[in-house]
Amino acid sequence: MNRIRSKKSIMMILALVLIISSAVQSTLAFIVTQTDSIVNIFNPTKSPVSSLVISKTVEHPYGDDYVIPADITFDFKVELGSAYSGTTLLTDKGVVQCDSDGSFVVTLAANSAIGIDGIVEGTEVKVTEITTRNGFALKEGIESTQTLSILPDGGARADFINVYTPSTLTLDNVFLEGEKQLEGRDWAEGDFFEFLLEASVDGEWTELATAKVEYDAANADYNKFNLSAALQEFEFGNIGDYSFRISEIEGDLENVDYDKTVNYFAISVSDDDMDGKLEIASVEAKQNVTSAYDEENDIYELYVVFNNTFVPDPEDISVTVTVDKTVNNTGDKEIGPEGFVFLLESVESGETLELVTDKNGAAKLDIVFTHEDIGEYSYKLSEKKGNVVGVTYSDTVYEIVISVDVVDNTLVADITVNGEAAEDSVFEFTNVYHVVEEPIEPGDKSMIGFYIAMATMALIGAVLLAVAKRMPAEY
Repeated sequence: MNRIRSKKSIMMILALVLIISSAVQSTLAFIVTQTDSIVNIFNPTKSPVSSLVISKTVEHPYGDDYVIPADITFDFKVELGSAYSGTTLLTDKGVVQCDSDGSFVVTLAANSAIGIDGIVEGTEVKVTEITTRNGFALKEGIESTQTLSILPDGGARADFINVYTPSTLTLDNVFLEGEKQLEGRDWAEGDFFEFLLEASVDGEWTELATAKVEYDAANADYNKFNLSAALQEFEFGNIGDYSFRISEIEGDLENVDYDKTVNYFAISVSDDDMDGKLEIASVEAKQNVTSAYDEENDIYELYVVFNNTFVPDPEDISVTVTVDKTVNNTGDKEIGPEGFVFLLESVESGETLELVTDKNGAAKLDIVFTHEDIGEYSYKLSEKKGNVVGVTYSDTVYEIVISVDVVDNTLVADITVNGEAAEDSVFEFTNVYHVVEEPIEPGDKSMIGFYIAMATMALIGAVLLAVAKRMPAEY
């Protein structure tokens, strides 16, 4: 009889549950087993269940391809009030249980959300981000605690946005040093050299610092310089590759060939762990720089060497302008090529020099160039017209260009004549001399004086000869 009553009681309870479930169609309920007891997620005598969504977004400057580490999570305390003391709620990530105050904590990864069901309409909910991480600050306008009420049309939403801004990085373990080497002569009092350190900022090279070495007989390291302090003061504000270069500032020491090499190195900055501070990923020598890493002491060392060479003045060079004069005698008389004058005019200065031919028709003029005369010089060579009867002077004009340069510390001169390269500087001029003697006509009075003079001389000679014959022998 008692068994029958027990069965009836069980059947009545099941029927009652079915009736309640049918009457409240929109109510979501589930049963969990905990220490052999049945716990209801919500009080079925209240309004239908609604939902709460909590989302976490992290904004950062690293671009879309950057993957936020999985261990970067954020904790949120959800406060529902004492009415939810001990209540178990369903979320899309599992179940949570309220403590005696009706509160619980959920953990979210960056850029994720959680939905919580079982919170009754009208419930005032307080959600507080309780995680503190270096570099993660709530975006302006976002409160760390948000209070909201569960609405009848689908719940409420609490959005939290953090902006990740790691602290800037400065390098106290990277050292940049160098030295200056001078070849060709010893250092002397007053010798100094300067160097420039630059960083590429927004695509432009920006000066960071300069360094100077100066001869000091009392200091064995006078030729060493150190730019570590300037490099260590540079602020790295984001991940990425940073480029640096160091070069020599050209000075004015006489005969010193300054080093024109540009020396590059790069520092790569990373933040893979997103721990709120940037880290050095690598220090790399790119060009004309050596690098070393002391792993035991975590020290990076960069070193650069500049080489200058003292070059003595090259010896002077002489370019000889040679005139070769030819005279074509086409008449009854002849003259030689001697005594003709030629003019060498500088196009740049207007100065004119003269050359006079010798008995062989040659005339030479040496133009001397020093190391200070590197450049191009233009001249015009022509014959000066004289007044010798019967001479037709040359109209030839030579346009001469002499280019002076230094090759292997030796002056060299290239010559072009009338626009064409020339191997020598011999310039030919030809004159024509033409004189014709006229024949003497019979009875020409122009010859009477000559005949009279000849007769007089013959008479004087005959008288002298006769007197000589009559004189004594002792004379």
